[in-house]
Amino acid sequence: MEHFLADQGLRAICLHDVSEMDGRDQARMRADLWDGGIANAVVPGRRWLDLEEQDFVVLVSDFQRNRCLGLLTATERSTEREPFLLVEAAYVAPSARGRNLLQRMVAFAVLCIARYDRIPSLVAACAQGEACRRNLSDVQKHFRAASVFPRPDEAAIDLGMAGLAQRIARVIRPGARYEAGSGAFRASSVAPWDRASHHNEQTLVVLDLGTKDDASIVKDARRLYRTRPSRAAVRDDCTHGVAADAMFARQRFLEGAGD
Repeated sequence: MEHFLADQGLRAICLHDVSEMDGRDQARMRADLWDGGIANAVVPGRRWLDLEEQDFVVLVSDFQRNRCLGLLTATERSTEREPFLLVEAAYVAPSARGRNLLQRMVAFAVLCIARYDRIPSLVAACAQGEACRRNLSDVQKHFRAASVFPRPDEAAIDLGMAGLAQRIARVIRPGARYEAGSGAFRASSVAPWDRASHHNEQTLVVLDLGTKDDASIVKDARRLYRTRPSRAAVRDDCTHGVAADAMFARQRFLEGAGD
């Protein structure tokens, strides 16, 4: 699937067949997204993701200069009760910050999967860093019947969403230490009072886009994908993000962070 937003100078592509990656210059994608230094990028660790292992790859580029501005990868997974879309990784070029690409790539992925008559009503992702967690959680505001977990600003916990998040956590990180109340994965060797280690913690963000009306999910996703970012979206779009503001689900990215 390919789509142009001519008024914004953007080209979006969603690849589903791994063979579609043939002939694409992944080295150039890396160079565009990292823009001379990984310290200024929103990336999953320091190791480049193998795109051919993903079910869906979303690429956003500047169609005038043909530079890659954003990349999102996702796989279709399932708990013992429900299927969900796991956002494995997201990369946003420093030059593209403030354009709300993270949320819009999530929306475009939903639209692409809908073409296969599979509307992903549940989306999950691991966020490292407050800016990334907030940006992912705010996707919920664009879907009329959506819910999100966790909600740190609310005292009461949605037990249904908390249980869903626990089931997803067991699938994507079996055996990991997961705190159901906060939605965070914790390093088992870290003492609670050691605040310096908190940069290694990840929050599992779970979005329920609404299961009753698939047509509404598609309509809301299309609106989010096409809408120009608001001032609030620009403020929260990881504008000043660093490597700690990353999204990823696989432990091997943590292990490769020092590469």
